[in-house]
Amino acid sequence: MTNKKQAVLLIVAAGLVAAAGYAVWKSRDQGDEFVVSGVIEAADIHVGSKVGGRVMKVVAREGQSVKAGDVLVLL
Repeated sequence: MTNKKQAVLLIVAAGLVAAAGYAVWKSRDQGDEFVVSGVIEAADIHVGSKVGGRVMKVVAREGQSVKAGDVLVLL
């Protein structure tokens, strides 16, 4: 066999190995991303007041989303 034929044969063989490797890799690729849904329980938060008094009205409900500065109770 001449050197030219050996080179062509080597390139074709390398291409077939590369194509087979890619096919195996692609068939095993499940992706890194998945989507789930559910509820996340937050850590307990201690809420305090600068002044004392009786609670007159609870404004926020259990499970309601609140932000910093929202009124939770009226004293």
